[in-house]
Amino acid sequence: MLRHLLQHPSRPNLVLMARNAEALERCVADARGAGLTARGIVGDLGDLDSVRAALGTLASLVESGGVARIDAALLNAGTHLGDRTHRGAQGYELTFTVNVIAQHLLVTGLQPLLARGGHTVVMG
Repeated sequence: MLRHLLQHPSRPNLVLMARNAEALERCVADARGAGLTARGIVGDLGDLDSVRAALGTLASLVESGGVARIDAALLNAGTHLGDRTHRGAQGYELTFTVNVIAQHLLVTGLQPLLARGGHTVVMG
């Protein structure tokens, strides 16, 4: 998806979130190398506290004017584990944590940060 955003004619300002800080830094560098404004926020959907912290960081950036209100949030993360033994940081089954609880936290947490007419797209 990032590759398409880097080539999008609207030249979006990006705020990227990922659990892997090194991979996130590479993506931010790629976006900046393509001439876009980009910031990265580390957040792990398997850890609801990490999701809340990432949303707090984003809220602070929006409130301070460090980034504009969000026109479009594209949520494109998920997992499917074949068994129920994997757990998120809070003890809930990991697939449910990532695909349902964390996505709900993101959607509701992004609502007050959206620009007028802004929207959230959840891809599965």
